[in-house]
Amino acid sequence: MIPKIEDTFQAGYVVKKVGFKGLVSLKLGDKFPVDYKQLAQVYLDLNGSLVPFSIIECQSNGKFLRTQFQGIDTEAKAEQLVGKPFRLPLDTLPKLTDGFYYFQIEGFQLYNQDQQLIGTIQDVIENNAQAIVQVTHLSGKGIMVPMSTELILDVNFQDKFLQLSIAQGLVELYINGQ
Repeated sequence: MIPKIEDTFQAGYVVKKVGFKGLVSLKLGDKFPVDYKQLAQVYLDLNGSLVPFSIIECQSNGKFLRTQFQGIDTEAKAEQLVGKPFRLPLDTLPKLTDGFYYFQIEGFQLYNQDQQLIGTIQDVIENNAQAIVQVTHLSGKGIMVPMSTELILDVNFQDKFLQLSIAQGLVELYINGQ
């Protein structure tokens, strides 16, 4: 059975074709602790529809997987998949005892400590120091806000919002350029 798109997460995308026999290179998302070598199937997002692709062969090369899909046996067929995102069912992710996966808050509304709506979360960027939340502000401008466990005041999955303690003046700096 093909899962609904909301029951999956984007795990990466098809980067390029490899050779002439239908092999492709998958770029792995680095946000998800999934054992990619154990995958038997992925779902490619083809124009908003999930299409299952069985994996015949898969070799890991760091952040890339050299992959042979069943039924993709020519260079032309492989070329049609380049640039397409691939998705996995949510149940392939390890269960968290505390916290959340960053992709789960994409699309959430972001509020500050004074319960003022800042904007909509577009993405979360992980780096060594702390995560950065990319937000489209109500004005339409893009802003970046630091996020760490200490700064999270509330996460509500039912109402789809995140409340963070945001440094005074940070949002205004982005909006006003001062």
